[in-house]
This record gives sequence, C-alpha cells and structure tokens, in this order.
Amino acid sequence: MKFFLYSSLLLLLSCQTIDRTSPVSRREVKDRSSITKGDGGGPRNRLIVLPFLDSSEARPASLRDTARSSFIKELNRNGELVAVDSRDMKPESLKLVEKGEYDLKEIGKQAQALGANAVLEGKIIDIRVSRKADNVGVIRQMKSEFEAVVRIRIVQARGGQEVFNTVKTVNLEEPTVRVAERVEKDKAVTNNPALIEAIIRDAFLEFVPQVTAALVKVSWEGRI
Repeated sequence: MKFFLYSSLLLLLSCQTIDRTSPVSRREVKDRSSITKGDGGGPRNRLIVLPFLDSSEARPASLRDTARSSFIKELNRNGELVAVDSRDMKPESLKLVEKGEYDLKEIGKQAQALGANAVLEGKIIDIRVSRKADNVGVIRQMKSEFEAVVRIRIVQARGGQEVFNTVKTVNLEEPTVRVAERVEKDKAVTNNPALIEAIIRDAFLEFVPQVTAALVKVSWEGRI
C-alpha cells in the first residue's frame, strides 16, 4: 500500500513538471542587430528609459506602459546599472520626430546634464495573433500562434553615439484542445487584452541581458 502511494506521488509530480515545460509548446526568439560589437567598460551606468512607442495608434497605451514599467524594474534587479524613467526631462524634449521616433541625439544632450550615461527608446513594431482550429466536433484540436516584434535603441548621452539597435521577434506556438465549446469563443481568446499585454511585456524583457551588456561598453562618467 505504501509503495502504491509513493508511486502515485511520483507520478503526480512528474505530470506537474511536464505541464510547466510542455514539449508541445514552441517558443522562438530572433534578433536583428544594427550595431557592431565593441569593447569597453564601466560599472553602474545610469540609463534613462523614455516612454515606449507604438507603431500603431489603435493599440491601447497600457501595452507599452506596462511593458516599460516591468522593463525598468527588471533592469534594476541585478544592480549592474541604474535605470530610471524620464520624469525629470523637459516635456518638449520628448517630442517625436519623423517616422514616430525620438531624436535621441538631442535628448541625449539633456540626459547628460542630468547625469545619465545613455538614453533608451523602446518601440512596439507589430503584434500578430492567430488561432487555427477544427470547425466542427465536440473535441477540437487548436493551435494559437503569437508574434511580437519590438525594438530597442540606445544612444550614448555624451556624443550621441548609437550603441544598441536591435529588433527582436518573439514567436510562440501553443497547441491546445477545446471540448464542447463553440468556435465563436476562439476569437475572444485571441483578442484577449491581458494576454497580448503579457506577450509584449515578455518580449521587451528578453532584451534585459543584451541591454546590460551593451551599457558595459558605455564609458562611465562620475559626477562630483
């Protein structure tokens, strides 16, 4: 009897582990960098993170605001740099230029006066969500496909040199099974705002190690 209970417990734990690392889900991340690598160093750089941008005005501002807040928090977690928002900068300096992007060189001049070493711009380029499923049947095989395309640019405050420019594409495929539910409900799941918000947030968080490494190349300037 004891052996049976022990075996059942092991089986239950194994099933829980499989659920968390499901082999049927596939996640893929692709980077496209526009900056060549270089050498450099300097501890505790101060980075100003500008309000995130979105190529589409139709999407709610909460997508980029939530992603930015989580991004700043994660950057500060390991203590290798100091990431702050742009509340101390003059509003007029945050005006967008052509193609909906910041003039990072001009913003960098003010950032340097505030003691920052670099300025970061994050942008949502595209979000694509689709769901494929059998149209009929009580038990239907389904597959959800998510793709988030985001970009981060970093400019050194002193001199305005671009030290990081990378577009990251995060793809997630997740097969599921729906039982005794109508096809109409599939669209509601696909357009779930909370789900889209989480995907965008996680896509930007993928940048954290790269941003930290890029700022190591930015020369540290102490202010007394």
